[in-house]
Amino acid sequence: MTINPNKALWEKGDFTRIAESMRESGEALVTTLGITDGLDVLDLGCGDGTTALPAARLGANVLGVDIASNLVEAGNARARSLGLSNCSFHEGDASDLSELEDDSFDLVVSIFGAMFAPRPFDVAKEVVRVTRPGGRIVMGNWIPNDPTLVAQILKISSSYSPPPPDGFVSPMTWGVEDNVIERFAGAGVPEEKISFERDTYTFNFPGAPSELVAAFRTYYGPTMNTFEAAAANGREADLQAELDDLFNSQNASPSEDATSIPATFLRITVAVCARHNGNATAQRLDHTRRSTSTGRALSPPPHSITLPIHPCGANSRSTSATVRAPAGRAGGRGFESRRARSLHICSAADRTGA
Repeated sequence: MTINPNKALWEKGDFTRIAESMRESGEALVTTLGITDGLDVLDLGCGDGTTALPAARLGANVLGVDIASNLVEAGNARARSLGLSNCSFHEGDASDLSELEDDSFDLVVSIFGAMFAPRPFDVAKEVVRVTRPGGRIVMGNWIPNDPTLVAQILKISSSYSPPPPDGFVSPMTWGVEDNVIERFAGAGVPEEKISFERDTYTFNFPGAPSELVAAFRTYYGPTMNTFEAAAANGREADLQAELDDLFNSQNASPSEDATSIPATFLRITVAVCARHNGNATAQRLDHTRRSTSTGRALSPPPHSITLPIHPCGANSRSTSATVRAPAGRAGGRGFESRRARSLHICSAADRTGA
């Protein structure tokens, strides 16, 4: 059986242990998304639900999709423990959502998720395809060469790791505005429908920075691989020292026994309008061919809903509206009963995605 390297990477270790340090910022981010009761939301590269579960608690019907089966299992366990019947997690590929129908979601969210899929143009086409006209796509992506935590972790790691394979596209390219514009242009989205802003995500950990480094080393797949490569070259101690210095220098907590490290990311909002051009038609024909070639017939798309926020034509590259929603109830209509046929994301081990 062919091993999917991206799937293996994110199933390595236990990312839920790192995600625990990201919960507070995840919840805060969701409050800015204009979540309303009954909104249909796709969280792509969702992990164990850092943003999916807060959205469900505000009343959205949420489908979380991730390539890592262990994270999907952990997300479903968290949803059950919270009594959230309107949130479900399934295994799937960010660059091939062929088992999801066109125009299925009012909002597609991917916070540090789909950026790690190796086929970025396919990712852009798929997220646009499954978003309803009048809906939105919101991505959060790390920024290359940024001086804050995550970009610096990746920069340090690259000096200890073997060169990437031919054809590798760095996930950090999703943090460059021109690349984002080009990728969504390939999906039929004009530049004026895309807006950008710099935002901050904070890692909060109940221990010293060195303990958070230890958590990355023990549970975070990419860092685990970096330490293995460094050990093979007798440089393990050097890597440890560099990461300890980085985490300590960026810790903003006043306590020596706690860690709070802010990291800058690029927040992208895409307004999806009616698709009338030939590019979009080609996307739909391609989607139909891929679906029918696997024996899966597509059902008619659900009724389109125009959202009262981020209307088509309201966005520009230089501005981005922020809507703060009040805390909502945890209930809402069950997603399974409303669109069961869209939930059966196959767990094909030969796919590559986030």
